[in-house]
Amino acid sequence: MKQLITFRKAQIKDLDVLEYWDTKEHVINSDDDEDWNWSFELNRNPSWRQILLAEIDHPHNNTHRFYQRLGFKFLRKQFFNSSECLVFELVRK
Repeated sequence: MKQLITFRKAQIKDLDVLEYWDTKEHVINSDDDEDWNWSFELNRNPSWRQILLAEIDHPHNNTHRFYQRLGFKFLRKQFFNSSECLVFELVRK
């Protein structure tokens, strides 16, 4: 069976994605007094920390339905670097 979610180490090529996420209300609400300075942090590798990103096999419609059942709302398709992504948002009430 094919794996649907893969975790990988964040890299400097992910800078645009991470900076975009930092503008979203739910991210700000979860950590409103912290500036991660991603361009600096993505180039560091302290032994006590890993920054991981989850990659979803995005053509897989069952995965999309799973996230929608959890309350995520589809916003748009967007390219980050050369990767086409589906952007979902989870809004807390």
